[in-house]
Amino acid sequence: MRSRIPLNCAVAAAMFLVGCGVAADPPARSASPGPSATVQVLPESGQPEGDRSDRTMAGEASRFIGPEDMAANRLRAIEEFPEELPDGFSWSTESVGTVSQDQDVVIEEGVEEGAVADFWLCAWMAEYLGAVDSGDSGREDVAMAEIEKYTSLPIIKAVHQNPEVFEASVVETARRGETANLREFFKSCRVQKNAGTR
Repeated sequence: MRSRIPLNCAVAAAMFLVGCGVAADPPARSASPGPSATVQVLPESGQPEGDRSDRTMAGEASRFIGPEDMAANRLRAIEEFPEELPDGFSWSTESVGTVSQDQDVVIEEGVEEGAVADFWLCAWMAEYLGAVDSGDSGREDVAMAEIEKYTSLPIIKAVHQNPEVFEASVVETARRGETANLREFFKSCRVQKNAGTR
């Protein structure tokens, strides 16, 4: 009997806090669940025991994407993402749902869009910190302008539970030249530039 693992937007957000990756060449693994991410294995009925909720945070019926559609869903999320990565970075095309080959994994619609937004944020944080550390104020300003867009991205507005906390504790402090919180947050990212740009 095979089990299904649903990954919803809340789990994807937890996965991002554990780590996200920005692709090297070849693409590196993107967000993957770590010790603090909760992934439930569902019985065949499709509902976790004790949880009969089939609604998203917005109150809409949950819709899930199976393994056969995950790669296409990831590519679509990348193609539709409204922002660009910094020079020297490439998108990872590996789906968030690539957790285990032994289990039948499904992801909730919107998870890939959130993972793509988080991937983009990690790349711009890497660019920002590289500029700060090298004293390149022009590059620093460009990167900060991109980071400032994060909480206004449509998917983040839809699924992020506390964008104002991220804005105040990470973005605002970095704007004032205090990079400690951004550096701490960045530890959840695994970022590499493409080999040819190092």
